[in-house]
Amino acid sequence: MPYLTDLLFFAGTALFLSFVARLYMFNKRSTGAGKVVSVHRRRRLITGIFLSLAVAVAGGYMKYRLKYFNGMRCAAVIAFKPVGWESIMLGRFQISLPKGWQYVPAQGIDSFVGQLTNGEMELSFDYGWYSNRLDRWQGPGFDRNCRSIDGYVAVIVNEYAAQTGRVGIHFPDLGGGNGLTITGRGTPDQRKQAISAFQQIRF
Repeated sequence: MPYLTDLLFFAGTALFLSFVARLYMFNKRSTGAGKVVSVHRRRRLITGIFLSLAVAVAGGYMKYRLKYFNGMRCAAVIAFKPVGWESIMLGRFQISLPKGWQYVPAQGIDSFVGQLTNGEMELSFDYGWYSNRLDRWQGPGFDRNCRSIDGYVAVIVNEYAAQTGRVGIHFPDLGGGNGLTITGRGTPDQRKQAISAFQQIRF
């Protein structure tokens, strides 16, 4: 949802101004007999002011952190590890996956490569100078989105039109000329789970 940041910012700002206006009008009216009730209502209005301000600040911060890659707007991802998922440490990065997934080492020539599998789906990764940019994964049937994950630009590709389709993520610039690509193939549910795992990547 690339425009979630705009929604949070403008909705939070509008609510903040609304609560401030209501508090101002309330303070002008609340005198005398309704004093006790007024205190409670004033507290609720003040709480609303702070909560709406927090939403606006969060939206503004996320909007500020937006990045761009090849003309695509890359919205910052804020993802929390689902209950029951485990973090797999892979040296140069870590990824969270449901229990049952395992790391399978592989021999690379000039990069760090390996697989992650749960016996039903396999995700292959390549961390190095020549990781696949997934440039050929586009056209009809493919969904390409740019995201900012852990502060790095990433392109997520999903072959949504296929029953058993490809899914992958590519980080083009992790410093030192290195990139990271993770690819796999699976059912729509498996691809959805893989995309959730991609959003859990940390460096």
